[in-house]
Amino acid sequence: MDDALVAYNAGRVDGAAGYRDPQIAGDPEVGADYRIGLLDGRVAAYHLISEVRRILGVTGSLFAEPDEPWQRAVAEPDEPWQRTVAEPDEPR
Repeated sequence: MDDALVAYNAGRVDGAAGYRDPQIAGDPEVGADYRIGLLDGRVAAYHLISEVRRILGVTGSLFAEPDEPWQRAVAEPDEPWQRTVAEPDEPR
């Protein structure tokens, strides 16, 4: 019983951190307990992130547009002569 609880707790911690240990997950004795804890940890992390987003009033994607004004200027140039950072140099 103690091994099952330790494996569940390890899975919960790993799930909250976004990590999965394939060796423990594949263990025939405690792998199922680890995987259940892993799922519970991921669900807890999801609920934490969604609550923080609700408190901050975030409704859309955090990655829809660049955060900094200079990144927006590079991503969406005002003038045709402005290039993005990702464009290679033109041949001469």
